[in-house]
This record gives sequence, C-alpha cells and structure tokens, in this order.
Amino acid sequence: MILLAAAAAFGAAGCLIAAALLLRRLGSGYRIARLLASAPEASLAEVREVAAAGERRYLRTTGRVSSDEEFPDENQRPLVFRRQRIERRVGQSWQLLDEDRLAVPFGIEDRHDFVAVDADALGDGLVVIPRESLGAATELPAGLRSRLSPDLAADTPIRLRVHQVSAVEHATVVGMPLDGPDGPLMTAGLGRPLILSTLEPSAAMRLLAGDGRRLVRMAAVALIFGLALLALATVVLLVEVALDSPVMAAEPEPSILVPTDPRSDGQGPGLVGSPVVVAMGVIVLGALVAGVTALVLRLTREG
Repeated sequence: MILLAAAAAFGAAGCLIAAALLLRRLGSGYRIARLLASAPEASLAEVREVAAAGERRYLRTTGRVSSDEEFPDENQRPLVFRRQRIERRVGQSWQLLDEDRLAVPFGIEDRHDFVAVDADALGDGLVVIPRESLGAATELPAGLRSRLSPDLAADTPIRLRVHQVSAVEHATVVGMPLDGPDGPLMTAGLGRPLILSTLEPSAAMRLLAGDGRRLVRMAAVALIFGLALLALATVVLLVEVALDSPVMAAEPEPSILVPTDPRSDGQGPGLVGSPVVVAMGVIVLGALVAGVTALVLRLTREG
C-alpha cells in the first residue's frame, strides 16, 4: 500500500504542476486575474489612511470613476482614458506596433472620499471590453497607416484595439496607495501592476482568459486528477496506519495468542477494528471531491 500511496502522490504532484504551467501559458492575463481576485479589499477611506501612513500595501478598492476634465468620444460619452493599440499577428500571438494614449487626471470616489488613479501606470492591468477590428495593414486608415513602418507588408494581419474608461462607470482598482502631491494615489508597486477593471469579476476573468479558455479547461482537468490522486494517497495512508496500529488485548496479562479478525485471512486485525480511521478517510475524500467539483465548475464558468 505504501507503493500505491507514493505513486498516487507523485501523480498528484505531476498533475498539479501541469495545471500551474498551463495557467501560466495564459501570460499576463493569468497574473492579472490572480491579483484581481486575491488582493485584500479596502474602502476608499482605508486606502486614504494607508497612503497617509506611508504603508506599502497592495490593496483592492472600488468606486465611481470621476474627473473634472472629461473628454467626449465619437458618441459623446465622457471619457477619462483612451488607449489605441495597433498590433500584428506573429504566430499565435499579437505583437504591439503602435500605441496612442489620451488621458486626463481621474480617480474613483464614493460619497465621502476620492482616490486618484495613476493613468501613466496602466498597462496590461486595464480590464475593459475593447473595441476591436481585424484586417490587413492596407485596410488601416491613412492616418494610422502612416504611424507604422513603411517596410510593413501590405497583407500583414493587423488588429486595432481601443480601450476606454468612461466617467459614468464604476471601477475596481488594485494597486499600492501613495500620498501624492494632490492627495492619495493608486499606482503600481511592490513588483505588481496597477489594475483597473470596469467589469464584474466573472466577466473580467472571462476577458482575461481571452483565447486561452481551452488552456483553462485543460488546467481544470489536470487539477481534478491531481487533487483526486492526492485524496487517494491520503486515504491509502490512513488505511495503512489502521492496519499497522496494535490492537489492545482484552486480558490484563499478555497472551501468546495472536489476535485475528474472523473476517480476514488470519493476518491480524483489519479495517473492522478501526471504524473511526476509515470514516475519517471517507470524510476527507468526500470533502476533497466536493471542493474540486466546486472549483472546476467555477473555473469552467469563468474561463
């Protein structure tokens, strides 16, 4: 049984490592999603206190986007941030060719407090629904085509993406609070990016998965097998401990008779003598299976 437990444990380790590697293949999206979900939540008032105290903490907070210098888009919506990217396809990924930004000072607020957002620090951490166009380089408007290298082939696959943040939206911001010259400011720090999302958590996770939803499902399957094998190894070890544990004789004096279980083959006490251990093993296995099922359903739904 020891060999079976060891094999199950090694298999579990392999599956869990495979799941982690598959998720990392999602690139920056996986890291952004993990930080967006795991950062400690704080109110705007608490963020202001952390900034004033000079503490270096990475926090998540929410509020309504606000600015005194909004600018309109083509549909007359008040914007505070607009980023336009031109990318070309290289293999299975996209390579950035040109980026144009337009931003005004903005932040998020509630009824009592306001915290500014460092627009210059927004990179891959901007999680909004993009406006996207696909085509060849020759299909770009003349003004955009002139921004690219003249050596770019006319039939190069091109993607134009526009990300916007409007002053009528609510946003979740994840970053490090600083006490700036004009008050508290959320920015990147502690080796982590500044994140701003205008989407609900489940929608943000689906967007960050992008074209890697198949990888998310594969990672979920690997996670299922890994945790199932880990549960198997745990139960096998509990059974082994139960079989090896000594049974106290009913007599006060030592006996030369070897206690046996009439339902075994004469090899000593079996699981019948350790119902508590068996029950614990079943409970642990059931809890792990239930937890894995819930996690996989969540990953599949969000991925």
